[in-house]
Amino acid sequence: MEIALHNVLAPTGIPRFMTGDMNERASYYCRVTAEAPLAAARPQSQWVGGLCQAGSPRAVDWIFSSPDVGWSNYIEDRSPLVAKTTDHPMLVGDATLDTALSPNALTATPPPPVTPGQTF
Repeated sequence: MEIALHNVLAPTGIPRFMTGDMNERASYYCRVTAEAPLAAARPQSQWVGGLCQAGSPRAVDWIFSSPDVGWSNYIEDRSPLVAKTTDHPMLVGDATLDTALSPNALTATPPPPVTPGQTF
């Protein structure tokens, strides 16, 4: 459903973000980025020569965005403070939106809200 939703929303030109505990590592990244126009904030995860290179993620947590979003300063924080609050790393990165790449980012009319049980 998530892949289908991103494929429906992609033509709007509105940058999209998806975060969460996906309960998978490389396999989730490979499937989602192969089937929907999404990219990972994690710089070690990319497609090279048509092959999925997830970069051996240690955690099941991901940040994805539409490919027009630029990412920098990505970290997986496993500091003692984070370890006291969760068994997951805190994923942090700087997202840059370029209106030349996403001309509809500020002016597009969003699609209608998704209703419970809606199929794509």
